[in-house]
Amino acid sequence: MAGFSKERVDFQILKSFPGIGASTAVRIIAELGDIRRFKNYKQINAYAGIDIQRY
Repeated sequence: MAGFSKERVDFQILKSFPGIGASTAVRIIAELGDIRRFKNYKQINAYAGIDIQRY
């Protein structure tokens, strides 16, 4: 999958973050799809199911 994703801009951007390799970048793209459809990080957290409740 990483071979197919090498030319994608979002793949290259994700790989530029420290700690994110090719495998993780592909998994993030597979899970989220087009990240531009989310307005902020809170929407991404809620979509992924990691929305933390704070008291």
